[in-house]
Amino acid sequence: MTDWISQTNRRLQQAKAYADEPETLKFSIFILWLCMRDAEEDVCSTYRSLSEKSLDDAVAGMVLENVFGQFDEKVQTSAAKMKIFESLAIRLRFLEDLFFLTDDAAVSRRASFYEVSFEDEGGFFINRAPKNRLAKGGEPFYRRAFKRARMLPSKIGKYRIDLKVHDDAAGRVRMAAGKPFQLGAAVFDKLEFDLDYDNDNHFVVTSTSCPGHFASLVGGIERASKEDCAGAIYPELTLPSSMIQDLRLALASDQIITDGMSFVVAGSSHEKREDQLYENESVMLDMIGAPIARHKKLYRYSEVGIQERIETGDTITVVLLADRAVSTAICLDYCNIFDNPPFDHLDVDLLIVPSCGGVTTMRRHEDKAKFLYDQSKMKTVVVQQHYDEHNSPAPSDLIGYFLSPVDGGHVRENASSGEPWRRLTL
Repeated sequence: MTDWISQTNRRLQQAKAYADEPETLKFSIFILWLCMRDAEEDVCSTYRSLSEKSLDDAVAGMVLENVFGQFDEKVQTSAAKMKIFESLAIRLRFLEDLFFLTDDAAVSRRASFYEVSFEDEGGFFINRAPKNRLAKGGEPFYRRAFKRARMLPSKIGKYRIDLKVHDDAAGRVRMAAGKPFQLGAAVFDKLEFDLDYDNDNHFVVTSTSCPGHFASLVGGIERASKEDCAGAIYPELTLPSSMIQDLRLALASDQIITDGMSFVVAGSSHEKREDQLYENESVMLDMIGAPIARHKKLYRYSEVGIQERIETGDTITVVLLADRAVSTAICLDYCNIFDNPPFDHLDVDLLIVPSCGGVTTMRRHEDKAKFLYDQSKMKTVVVQQHYDEHNSPAPSDLIGYFLSPVDGGHVRENASSGEPWRRLTL
């Protein structure tokens, strides 16, 4: 294993070459961030002991020529490594301040603007502060490496991060007006699922239907617009592919009122590909029906004797709205507690989760939302259609659930046949 101090010295020498030009400074920042990320866990954990005032005072006395100075490799004690780590923290913050002297935190419309790389590592340096937290003493490196920015790795485990930048005019208006960030969420009354099973008892949902299905979808979107919502969200597997296409056409031809909105997450559907394989895919649409982002479910539903018949995805999509960094997961991608899902390590402001299942599924969503809020202040919205072939809903008119951020935590609400829609304020 490469010695951390010697590796850091080598990286600092290379980082210096990127620091002379504003266009490449973010690469120097990425290299210093890597140095800190790769420190031993007991060294990295000492970041909690650093106060913001001590960092600010030290940054005020720093000059660029000292940022890339070398460390003594002969000293290998824990105390010496902790001093090096503290020095790196000061240097990283200095480079962050230097970056913002020439960058006004405006959102570029090119994802490539945020890309950074070094050797075989890649990431995205997002020049906007997290919405749900401030850097403060007592918090770890993961939450406060930066004061006005965040770093996303280009991969989490085997999953690739795909950054999308939405030309979010509605979001810019919201920000300028100081409006709250609200979402409309809906489930469907009397929804029926048509399932197809193969010889191995593996299933796909071939279609869904309910009274006034498309009218209900459109009505929910227009209500979201009327109530000043940034977006509308629908549950997993509740909109067949043909209806999503109808929705796209209606948005493109301006048949739906969407004033003030940035997106619609059109649930998800089992999409059949040319090779006869299926994927469980959700799509985030803009207000002219064009896809902003797509997410293919990463983990298939499985229980004894039954399994979802899909090919799983390998990508996490992060969307930069004008006022939020947002990602989307589908049901088990999020509430999975067994397989170290990548969303446990994704630092975004908001995670949107279309879901379908029973009360056990929803409880796991609640547990995961609490965990991730405690870890990184990520907020989660889950919109779940109730489906449980083994148990009748209780109460009998229950048709789904909404999980939304409230008062520094999350709260779950039942959706009944008489109340299938919610406005959620983040």
